[in-house]
Amino acid sequence: MKQIFPFYLILIIFSCDRNDPEPGIEIALNGDMETGATFPMGWNFAPGLIAGHSSSWSTEQASSGTRSLSISTPGNINSIALWSQYYGNADKNVSGKDLTFLVKVKGNNLAGLGISIAMRADAGSGNKFVTTEGVKAIKGTFDWTTYAVNIPLVPEDATGVYLFLIFLPNSTGTVYFDDASLTYK
Repeated sequence: MKQIFPFYLILIIFSCDRNDPEPGIEIALNGDMETGATFPMGWNFAPGLIAGHSSSWSTEQASSGTRSLSISTPGNINSIALWSQYYGNADKNVSGKDLTFLVKVKGNNLAGLGISIAMRADAGSGNKFVTTEGVKAIKGTFDWTTYAVNIPLVPEDATGVYLFLIFLPNSTGTVYFDDASLTYK
């Protein structure tokens, strides 16, 4: 028994890593895309300046649960379409924090520029905008994949934060978005 006790003590010490990062605080509204009556709660769709994009609160595909957000277009349209969500800083107080936006994406025959994930913090001292566009091409046909963007330090005078799920101009195909997460540390 005396020989076993030191082994368990060592195992407990090594299991308690004090350098593990603290999990972020989740503030996304309806990140699983499941809540709403006739439209997904918290999410807004902007169809772009030129008609042709279609969107849905889809039951065709889902990473988890039964719903996702989708955008599709059958032909090249020289306009973006997007799903978005807004967080007023008075409600969420993300000033001075490290903010990360994650979302799962599934693509079906995405051609052209494809899609992007983006986030913008509006502030009087200057907006901060981050996007996957130009950094990581998201196109083709692929199963559920997680993409992320990060604003390492939201300006102290931030008035709010926007999340964007963007179907880029001159693109075709269908995209599904699910399991969005917005966290801060």
